[in-house]
Amino acid sequence: MDQISLSTSREEGAKAVRFGAFFGDVKQEFKKIAWTTKAEAIAYTKVVFIAIFLGGFALYLMDLLVHGALWIMSALVRSMGG
Repeated sequence: MDQISLSTSREEGAKAVRFGAFFGDVKQEFKKIAWTTKAEAIAYTKVVFIAIFLGGFALYLMDLLVHGALWIMSALVRSMGG
């Protein structure tokens, strides 16, 4: 019985050490990150909003084009069919 409790406490101790080492490694990795400045974050945000706007506008224009083409085809079919 004592053998089982000793091995269990050793395993828990090893897990605690690995857990602590993991967070130590995470802290070291966070130091390596090149964080953006406030000005860079604002500039990147503007670029994203402009790209979203332009992409949405392009989709809108394509929708208008397809809608117009379908309307023209519909009008042709109606004029031919009577």
